Amino acid sequence: NPPESMGAYMKYRYGGWIEEIPEITECGTYTLNPLSEAENNTYKIASPNSSSQYYVLEYRVKEGIFEGSIPGTGLLVYRIDNTLSGNGNAQGPPDEVYVYRPDGTINTNGDLWSAHFAADYNRTEINDNTNPSPFLQNGQPGGLIIGNVGYIGETISFDVFFEKEPIAEFEAGDTLITEGCSIDFYDLSVCEVESWEWTFEGGTPSSSTEQHPSGIIFENEGFFDVTLNVTNEWGDDEIIKSDIIHVCTISCPQISFYASDSVVCTGESIQLTDYSIVCPDTWLWEITPSTIEFVNSTNASSQNPEVQFTEVGAYTVSLTVTNANGSTTLAKDDYILAGGLAFPFFDDFESGNAEQNGWTIVNPDNDDTTWEMYAVSGNSGTKAAGISLFNYTSIFKRDQLISPPIDLSGTDNAILKFDHAYAIKDNPNYSDSLIVKISGDCGNTWTSILQLADDGNGLFATHAPSTLNFIPNSADDWCGSGYGSACLETNISQWAGQSNVMVMFESVRVAGNNLFIDNVSVNIQTDIGENNISNSNKLKVYPNPTNGKIIAELNNNIQQGRMIVYNSQGVIVFENTIGDDQKRLSYDLSGYPNGMYVIRITGVNFDTAEKVLIK
Repeated sequence: NPPESMGAYMKYRYGGWIEEIPEITECGTYTLNPLSEAENNTYKIASPNSSSQYYVLEYRVKEGIFEGSIPGTGLLVYRIDNTLSGNGNAQGPPDEVYVYRPDGTINTNGDLWSAHFAADYNRTEINDNTNPSPFLQNGQPGGLIIGNVGYIGETISFDVFFEKEPIAEFEAGDTLITEGCSIDFYDLSVCEVESWEWTFEGGTPSSSTEQHPSGIIFENEGFFDVTLNVTNEWGDDEIIKSDIIHVCTISCPQISFYASDSVVCTGESIQLTDYSIVCPDTWLWEITPSTIEFVNSTNASSQNPEVQFTEVGAYTVSLTVTNANGSTTLAKDDYILAGGLAFPFFDDFESGNAEQNGWTIVNPDNDDTTWEMYAVSGNSGTKAAGISLFNYTSIFKRDQLISPPIDLSGTDNAILKFDHAYAIKDNPNYSDSLIVKISGDCGNTWTSILQLADDGNGLFATHAPSTLNFIPNSADDWCGSGYGSACLETNISQWAGQSNVMVMFESVRVAGNNLFIDNVSVNIQTDIGENNISNSNKLKVYPNPTNGKIIAELNNNIQQGRMIVYNSQGVIVFENTIGDDQKRLSYDLSGYPNGMYVIRITGVNFDTAEKVLIK
């Protein structure tokens, strides 16, 4: 079983892979990369209550070979005792390294599976009054103060506080405005600030003691300073931002707007949100085509309207914003796709964020285990969607990965294809399941189209039974190669001609191993059964296999001919016309990746295809 990666301190103290752990000595907001990255991956903070003990912070991300089995993604905080350096934890407690976790004390282990901090889990702070607290080896308060731990992402951020004088900082909601416009101000000071004194040159009111003063009006043209003085029990600090506010009489609005979703089912509503600056005071939205309705008491003049799209199609959204100095217009062509993404559909998850691509993850038990992105190898990319069933302790729990809506209204046939990787554990009587469902009404109702599980002989598994934490690392770990299952496809032409089509991958955990999905495609059926692949003398393609250069010979003359090349996901990668009565065709496909392709020739009363392997 691949071991979990060592923590930052272990890599520093015993592995020599980290030369030095940088120390935080000032209040502020800090950001960490995942520990798997080479730089900015760890910090240490001295305990104010001990000369020999300090804290280490690192960001662990649950993905890949050596991190795929950790309890979860988030910020870890642990204590190091220098007096035990080199002794480890084998004879402890006392321990050289102690990871803080809920309900952990010097006498109880606590919940190590919930040690990771992140806003996603509502675990955002650790101090002497939280659970867990940063207690020292003897159980006494350690004095560490960390708060505002952020959401998991490419990095994670957090605030560090010390018992010392504050550091003043702030930002303005706007810095370029028209006469008579108001501005909100936001305090960003750190180190346990207790009081605030603001001064606004040219503003009304001219001062404030609120932390985040709002509605400060600037009546006259010009440039104006803003000053903030902050105080706590250890001292004070002041910052002056000269000429930060510019009040002008010539600047028109600077437009920006976004939709809450750009791919929707017909009949669904979205919110359009205006982010324009320079004191906009009126708004006019225009959406074409006009088959839309403004809902929830909003209209075309609302700043942030809600809009329902009633027909399938691509919609252009235009916004005109006006302020005291004039108007500006911004149009986004084909910005909203109603009825679903255009056909054909393909997603290889290489963006690393399925939800940003319109996928929905449903986690009914709301625990840390559900569908997420994994680093993988062997399948023409480095990312795949997966679920860690190896570490899932709940039997028969189901989690769903649901595609964005897809518009199949322009086709009369369709096929669903996807790659998968899976291994059972050592007992062939127990296999997790994958259920594939499809909906033609935007997820209101579902039809099961595939029910997949392994029989111990590779019916669904792509890797031999294993008690190890399975992560695909080579082509042999995936379907269609090496051990076990072929890659799967199913005819979904029953839903062709419809919009608002969605596909669901539902995992059912029994007692098996990890499951991965990749290269999901919905495309025209290029090989409707083996009968559509030429077994006659209609078409001959050679050499086969080929290095890319092929010759296609037709037995019959055809009219209005076309040659279409599909890759293994059914995606068209090449298309060209064929001259009337042209029977011998020469093409160079060497620029395409190695793999299986389908060469299809169509024409008047003619349609045949042949498979070819590029090596």
